[in-house]
Amino acid sequence: MKKVSVVSLLLCIILCFGSFAGCAKKNSDVPDGMKLISSDDADYYMYVPDVEGMWRVDRSDKYTSAYYSSGDQTSISTTAFNITKSGVTVESWWEEFRPEIEKTFSDVGEIIEADARIDGVNGKEYKFSGKIGDDEYKYIITAVVKDSYVYFITYTSIPKYYENHLEDLEKVIDTFTFK
Repeated sequence: MKKVSVVSLLLCIILCFGSFAGCAKKNSDVPDGMKLISSDDADYYMYVPDVEGMWRVDRSDKYTSAYYSSGDQTSISTTAFNITKSGVTVESWWEEFRPEIEKTFSDVGEIIEADARIDGVNGKEYKFSGKIGDDEYKYIITAVVKDSYVYFITYTSIPKYYENHLEDLEKVIDTFTFK
C-alpha cells in the first residue's frame, strides 16, 4: 500500500508547483453513499464512496487522497496548483508536464486523451501506464482549468485492480464540486 501512496505523492509532486486557494466553508450536502474527504482549507469538496473501512483518507496541504484498503494498491487523489501565466489551457498544461511524466516513469504506454468535465468545467482525461522500478501502474488523470488553477483528479492502480474501482472514480468525479 505504501507503494501506491508513494506513487500518488510522486505524481502529485511532479505535477504540482503551486498551492491551494483555500476557503473555509462547510458542505452539509454530502451525496448519498459518499463521504467527504477534502479538508476545510481546500477550495473544493471531494467525496469517495462510503464503504465501511474501504476508502481510507490521506490528506496533506497540497492534495487530497484516498486509497482503497490495504493490499489493493488503488488510490484517487486531487491536486490543484496556481497558474502563473495567462492563457493556460488543460492541453497546454499537459504538454508542459508530459515530459516530466515520461522522465519519471519508465515504459510509459500510449497516452489516450478524451474530453472530460469536472463540476461543469470542460477539461481532459489522460489514460496511460508506466513503471516505477519493476512495478507497473495504470493512471487516469482528469484535469480542468478554473479560476487560475489547474485541478486534476488522479486514479492510480496496479493492472490487477485497475478495473475494480473505475465506477468509484466515476462517482468521485460526478460528485466533485468547487466551493
